[in-house]
Amino acid sequence: MRVSEAGNLRKEDFFEIGDRWFWKVTTVGARSLKTASSERRIPVHKALVDEGFIDFVKAAKSGRLFKGDTKDAILIQPRISTWVRSLIPFDKRPELSPNHGWRHLFEDLCRRDHVPEDARNYMTGRTDGGSQELYGRSEVMLPGLAAAMDRIIPIRLT
Repeated sequence: MRVSEAGNLRKEDFFEIGDRWFWKVTTVGARSLKTASSERRIPVHKALVDEGFIDFVKAAKSGRLFKGDTKDAILIQPRISTWVRSLIPFDKRPELSPNHGWRHLFEDLCRRDHVPEDARNYMTGRTDGGSQELYGRSEVMLPGLAAAMDRIIPIRLT
């Protein structure tokens, strides 16, 4: 998802179906998305659950999850950039923007791990303009989407 979309996540966007967690990328609450097809529900990857992200969500107060010292989600982008630069050295290529590459990395991981293209497009909010994209957005698809997400092998930093 886009960093600005992540910056606008609210506790109320997370929900559980069976034993799996998902979140909604939505315009509810005067939030904006790039396109109408960007509204979607995404399975929480098990690596995030293992890292304690769902515990963080459960313990959070209602409202935006990532507040910091700003009320503007757009201002979260440079803060995430600073955080990433503190973890990963960019000495050789200081012009790189860490936030721009997250979605590209996710798509590369999906390709590497054979996530079906329609699931990848749905999770990233992309569209190819086909009419089939208007179908199949009910909750019945979510277990299959979670199975597609499970194909992605977590990156392990050593």
